[in-house]
Amino acid sequence: AYLWAYAAGAFEDTKAVVYDFCDSRAGEHAKLFLGDWRGHLVCDDFSGYKQLMTQGVTEVGCLAHARRKFFDLHASNKSQIAHS
Repeated sequence: AYLWAYAAGAFEDTKAVVYDFCDSRAGEHAKLFLGDWRGHLVCDDFSGYKQLMTQGVTEVGCLAHARRKFFDLHASNKSQIAHS
């Protein structure tokens, strides 16, 4: 089972987090939950979100995941650019 979490943006009037308990990680759960919602979705690069991106949702990448790639690059190659 999976627990999907949805939170309002930092600048929204409504402050809320909603947890949606589902039986799988299939992207159809996010699509069903979000319905016709359009906006910016902060998420990792999970393929289950990709169908949403073709329907008016804008993907905003997760900075923790991006940082990890720079860390890995520095750790494996001692890249000075990745270190900065």
